[in-house]
Amino acid sequence: MTESAPAWPAAPAAVVTSGPAAPTADVAVLIGRFQPVHRAHVGLLHEALRIAPHVVVVIGSAFHARTPRNPWTWRERAEMIRQALPQADRDRVHMLPVRDLYDLPRWTAVVRREV
Repeated sequence: MTESAPAWPAAPAAVVTSGPAAPTADVAVLIGRFQPVHRAHVGLLHEALRIAPHVVVVIGSAFHARTPRNPWTWRERAEMIRQALPQADRDRVHMLPVRDLYDLPRWTAVVRREV
């Protein structure tokens, strides 16, 4: 039996400006499992850094034991993310590990409180 996905609310469409624009937010938030980190994650991170001086990367499925579905610890994934960035941008990115709570309202409250 497969685990059903939670009914996540639809994400609002992002407004992206073209060209070198001034930051449009104080902080950008990027949420993912990052198992593994791939080019699309890095592209989203670069876009987040373009629109905000600081980025919080919420690393989901944190604190799980290693499994085929979760082969890396949150610290290993955080390091992969850092290594994908130029040295100059690394201090602008803050990692936030979050447990899978399997309760969307509770998980959302934790993320909002920590961000």
